[in-house]
Amino acid sequence: MNRTIAALQGLLLTLLLVQKVACQECGANGDCDKHERCSVWAEEGECYRSPSYMLKICPTSCGESMIEPPGGNECIDAHENCAAWAELNECDTSFSVLDYCLLSCGVGRCKSKTKSDDDDDDDDDDDNYDNYDDNTGEETSNTTCTNNHEHCEGWAEMGECHDNPEFMLANCAKACDSCDNHMSRTTSGTRRETSATANDFLLRRTAKFGALQTADDHEYEQATLDTIQNMMEYFESKDYKSLPSNIKKNCKNDHELCSYWATIGECEKNMAFMKVGCAPVCQSCHLLDVANRCPELPDAVPALKEGDLNQIFERIVETAPGNRTTLTAKERRELVKLEMTEYTVTVHSRPNAVTNANANSISRDKKLDPWVIALDNFLTDEECDALIQHGYDAGYKRSEDVGALKFDGTYGSVQSTGRTSENAWCGVANECRGKTVPKRILNRMSSIMGIPTGNSEDFQILKYEVGQFYKVPKSGCLHFRDVIFCSFDLHRF
Repeated sequence: MNRTIAALQGLLLTLLLVQKVACQECGANGDCDKHERCSVWAEEGECYRSPSYMLKICPTSCGESMIEPPGGNECIDAHENCAAWAELNECDTSFSVLDYCLLSCGVGRCKSKTKSDDDDDDDDDDDNYDNYDDNTGEETSNTTCTNNHEHCEGWAEMGECHDNPEFMLANCAKACDSCDNHMSRTTSGTRRETSATANDFLLRRTAKFGALQTADDHEYEQATLDTIQNMMEYFESKDYKSLPSNIKKNCKNDHELCSYWATIGECEKNMAFMKVGCAPVCQSCHLLDVANRCPELPDAVPALKEGDLNQIFERIVETAPGNRTTLTAKERRELVKLEMTEYTVTVHSRPNAVTNANANSISRDKKLDPWVIALDNFLTDEECDALIQHGYDAGYKRSEDVGALKFDGTYGSVQSTGRTSENAWCGVANECRGKTVPKRILNRMSSIMGIPTGNSEDFQILKYEVGQFYKVPKSGCLHFRDVIFCSFDLHRF
């Protein structure tokens, strides 16, 4: 008995599944409706009321039943239920109904034809909606840039110029600031500038987010437009809207090719520039905040602890190879293995001896002389030549002083009359820091200081021509042998 019931249940389930599948239509192209009520919804006109959803869920039913929206010179409804939808005020709430139900919604030419003779004195209003050539069915040359619906401005504020450009550019050109590309229609219902106008409008909208973007590369044109479309959707995302207002305000594309670069993968290949300089298309506005871009490492070990500074300098002086009278053959081989030169250390200033060296006192330390040492023969002639050449490769530019703190946590720069040298940076961004000689020198510095290379900033290579100078600051600095040491640096190697 139980087996019989189970068999009947299985048969019933099979019949239900077969019935459900049978209700889902499939087209010749292989696309199938994804819901059993698609055909019913299509008959009720849902393909016209909600085309975005219906074409995705019911591609077969909608594809077979839908017709093109009426042309600009036509005054008809595309579906028999248009009048009912208009009664429900859907002309005011649905762009699709407004697009397919010109007669019931009184859009464009339909509005002027439904106006009574008593309204003839309102010439300006007639001109706004009756600028079509009766012979050609196209807009005449005296067409004014107008909004064909009272809610155009509100829709534009909601972003519909971007989300529904085909309808908005045709009916709300003024609100969309698209008067020069106002879309016209022909009697056949064919839109003359559909995709081209929409793409042009999409590109022009990018000017609100930095440099006006271009999509001129034919091979990547559509892909670039897709990147821009994704950028626009990013601006509507929760991730973007939750950002601080100053970050959103300053998140801009700094170059007209940002979208193209993002399309060909530069957001991943050149992150140092793209994630900040082209943040909108890389969808990385959050990285403009230095706290996100350069977060503190939870497991980072401080380079110095309280009381370590004096010990470091004492060790550097004591272990300098060139300060020793003799070096064994083994010691010399070890230096070669470590790519270490036989540098010497000259002490120009050091703290005076104190009775209690372990006692920490800020007031006492301020009275002591600072550590100032010079390392001679630290670099070989070949290494010096290599660094100078790396500077030329990076490009020497007029030296600048640190400017004001910017919104993204970086500092601006200002040219100073007291500093006329030129400098170049050997860093990660220009791939200089990882070159053989710079990497060797960084490791050498790290070995001497006992501080990891990651704690060091990039090399700044300074170039002085005859007559160029760096004026000595008024206070806080000690100078010797034409080299300036200022107290605001912990170490300057």
